[in-house]
Amino acid sequence: MRTSDERLRTGFSPVISFRSHMVLCASSSSSSSSSSSSRPSSSVVVVVVVVVVVVAVVVVVVVVAVVVIIIILIKIIIAIKLIIIIIIIIIIIIIIIIIIITTTNDFVNKNNIEC
Repeated sequence: MRTSDERLRTGFSPVISFRSHMVLCASSSSSSSSSSSSRPSSSVVVVVVVVVVVVAVVVVVVVVAVVVIIIILIKIIIAIKLIIIIIIIIIIIIIIIIIIITTTNDFVNKNNIEC
C-alpha cells in the first residue's frame, strides 16, 4: 500500500480523481444540454428535408427533359435527312421522266411519226 504522501507525489488521489471526474461529468452534461438547446426544431428539419427533396426532384426532371429534347432533336435531324433523301430521289425521277419525254419527242419529230 502506498502512503498518502506517495499518492500525492505520483498524482494519484481518490479525492482528486473523484473531483476531476465530477468536473468532467458536469462539463459534459452542461455541453450536452447546451448542444440540445442549439439543436434545430423538428419543423426546421422537415423544411430542410422537403427543400432538399424538391431540389432533387427538380434536378431529375430537368435532366430527363434535356435527354428527351436531345432524343427528339436527333429524331428530327434523322427525319430531315430522310426527307432530303426522298426529295433528291423524287427530283432524280422527275429528271429521268423529263429526259425520257424529250428523247421520245425528239424521236417522234425526227421520224415524223404522227400520233
